[in-house]
Amino acid sequence: MTAQLPEIVQAARLLPAESFTLDGEIVVHDAAGRPDFEALAARIRLADRNAVIEGRRHRPTTLYTFDCIELLGLDLRGEPLTFRKALLEALLPTSGVLRYSAHIERAGRSAFDAARKLGLEGVIGKRAEGRYVSGRSNDWIKVRADKTDDFVVVGWIPMRGTKTDVGALALGQYEGERLVYRGRVGTGFDATMRAELARRFAKLEAASPLAEDRSVNWVEPSFVAEVSYREITNAGHLRHPVFGRLRDDKRPEQCRSHVLSLEPPAPVATEHEVVVTHPEKIFFPEKGLTKLDLVDYYEGIAPWMQKYLTDRPIVLTRFPDGIHGKSFYQRDAPAFVPEWIRREVLWSEGSERKIHYFVLDDVASLKYIANMGAIPIHTWHARVAHLEQPDWCVLDLDPKSAPFSAVIETAHTIYELTKEIDLPAYLKTSGSSGLHVLIPLARRLTHDQSRTFAELLARVVIARIPDVATINRSVPSRKKRVYIDYLQNGHGKLLVTTFSARAVPSASVSMPLKWSELTSRLDNANFHIQNARKRMQRLGEDPLADVLTTSPDLLAALERLTDLARRAHVVE
Repeated sequence: MTAQLPEIVQAARLLPAESFTLDGEIVVHDAAGRPDFEALAARIRLADRNAVIEGRRHRPTTLYTFDCIELLGLDLRGEPLTFRKALLEALLPTSGVLRYSAHIERAGRSAFDAARKLGLEGVIGKRAEGRYVSGRSNDWIKVRADKTDDFVVVGWIPMRGTKTDVGALALGQYEGERLVYRGRVGTGFDATMRAELARRFAKLEAASPLAEDRSVNWVEPSFVAEVSYREITNAGHLRHPVFGRLRDDKRPEQCRSHVLSLEPPAPVATEHEVVVTHPEKIFFPEKGLTKLDLVDYYEGIAPWMQKYLTDRPIVLTRFPDGIHGKSFYQRDAPAFVPEWIRREVLWSEGSERKIHYFVLDDVASLKYIANMGAIPIHTWHARVAHLEQPDWCVLDLDPKSAPFSAVIETAHTIYELTKEIDLPAYLKTSGSSGLHVLIPLARRLTHDQSRTFAELLARVVIARIPDVATINRSVPSRKKRVYIDYLQNGHGKLLVTTFSARAVPSASVSMPLKWSELTSRLDNANFHIQNARKRMQRLGEDPLADVLTTSPDLLAALERLTDLARRAHVVE
């Protein structure tokens, strides 16, 4: 970014040392002196020389430096932090573009409280004797101070496929006597709270809209919600909001805006550049494919893949050194991820803590996680705004020691069964060793209902082909039969997403299939990152896409399925 930030370059050249390596953070301040991320993003995207000159005048940058890694050829990474910072303070001027980031010793709680009162993002805690390590380290932690405020509930958005179930709340705040729209919040609710909200809305009168959003059922402002959020955007909407609780102790007119009324900067492009690091690193040795090949694949397949990712929590498995190197599972987005990548905070019952899930709503975000070494990408069955209503029900056909011909036979049997009960079904490869059959639900069942539905389908299938398929989880007891895994349906359960690459030597991907392609010639390895895009271009349409839009008559299908199950003595 040398060309975009000439003021920092010029200041660095004036330092009294021939060589040095500093660690710091570039900041653009807002009118109150706080870091303004949106202004910084707008500044660093400027490429034209005249635009840079203009940006330097209106959005000047400051580099806050907090570590000195090398000075005059001396590697300082093994020295204690306090020693490195002492050298850094001696090197830097007392004012100007380059600033020494001072620290506060021991008084961490007081510093955190002060940061929160000032509206800052949080604090970093570091060990005084810590050595310098690139990346994450146990010697430092980031403690965020999520902003929390009270907002008037001015409307609600129904869950897709329903007219009465509350999916999200529309929020507002008063600026003087005027009620201003603050956007919507769709996470942080449980079933009990959704029912309570629906009860309250049923008693309210309709009101005039605060914004041009036809999806909102606008109501008179009668009650208050406490919401945590990362920041308020230039458009005046909450960023990464999470519902906390209802505030019956507070009146709507007490919800006052604390946002400075400043003229917003000019809009900037939303596309972000992702620089691929170590593009030459071999990720799939058997095929000679590199990290860059993986990133290029995800960028190229994005037009088909994006609809399966948008608004959906994801979990990564990262392979920083390729498929034969060490790997790790990651569902909590690390602190170093840039702010423009969407993250949603969801409560994990199993972990008893908040998880910051990635949500990949654009191509740049998909490229970014691929550059992190993420090969397979797993998604929830549900979207952020409708966490309790999955889009599909899945039957995961896992062969283990069974021949793949048995997987094909099992899939055929499922297909014939779904035709009998007039239920649409869609097929894709797992990209590894099995197949996935997906049933569209149009978000009309809960996760528990979806799992029960899948179990009933599986039991009828194994009643028809007991020597080929089983629902027994124990591998030894399967006896070379295909395992129909219906337990993959549930809140927080994951499915390798459509078009996801897999960490296998063939570099195969999870590919949508036509049912006519379910033949003895089918092989997961036939679909890989080198030919997937050409296949989709040749097909012209995605055979699986309708799973997201089809709304079958589930009640009628369930009645037919139950009748078949009784005749097969699967249920009484």
